[in-house]
Amino acid sequence: MRLAPARPALVRALATATLVCAISSAAAQCVLDIPNQVQLGSYDPGALLQNPIGWSFRVSTQTGCAGRIQLDALDATGRLLLQGPDTAGFTVLMAQDASGSTPVNAAPLDAAAVQIAAGQQVTVSMWAVRPAGQWRVPGPYRGAVRVSLLDNAGLVLTRRDLAFVTAVSPTVQLHWEGVASGSGSPTARLDFGELVQGATRSASLVVQANSSHTIALESTQRGQLVNAKFPLAGLSYSLRLNGRALALGPNASDVRMATPGKVRHEIEVRIGPIERVLAGEYLDSLLVTVAAQ
Repeated sequence: MRLAPARPALVRALATATLVCAISSAAAQCVLDIPNQVQLGSYDPGALLQNPIGWSFRVSTQTGCAGRIQLDALDATGRLLLQGPDTAGFTVLMAQDASGSTPVNAAPLDAAAVQIAAGQQVTVSMWAVRPAGQWRVPGPYRGAVRVSLLDNAGLVLTRRDLAFVTAVSPTVQLHWEGVASGSGSPTARLDFGELVQGATRSASLVVQANSSHTIALESTQRGQLVNAKFPLAGLSYSLRLNGRALALGPNASDVRMATPGKVRHEIEVRIGPIERVLAGEYLDSLLVTVAAQ
């Protein structure tokens, strides 16, 4: 008989639990819908222009709401640092336009604001811009921003992480320097003038690479200067790459470079014996191929 008073206490406990659930659900007026990640695709460090990638998310409501969007993990200029094989990281600029001229504000500043009527939704669009000239170690890079939806009083309604992924491609660039014609260009001309035995000409081949690479030199005339009018008449020459003699005939081999970065390679050509050769203009073409590994 002493257990009878427990019934009212049980009723009060159930009523209290129901009231707490009602308050919690009433606060969730805005719904934030974003993808798990944005794929930025491959990145070529040597390209002057990079394709900006547009990305977006939606805010919807059943009852109507006003909210503010903030992005964490950006620096003061709207840049996000992705982590990957290179310790320097990879930079992505979050912007309001494809040109990147208007960076997105970083938290605690608002990146955007929304005002939505009941049963409506809005789409917020932004751009991920990858600045050119990032000669990073090839491989995948990944980072994330935290997207927060706040009400006008600053209360966080929803918070989600959004990953950004890109892949830096193995890349090489090259150009000539130190030549009378063709400086800064992928083609150059070495003019010996009146041929003299032992005459030398040199040029600098500047290679920019983000990975180990090979340098291969191929002579169209197998290491000879050939008379422009009489192809059977020729004279030999020798070639050195960074002081190392290279064969240009059938046994020519690649030169492997293990260190990425910007490197200047010196190429020197020396004219061989000139004996009983026909008068005329003598020519050869060297094809230099640099391949990333």
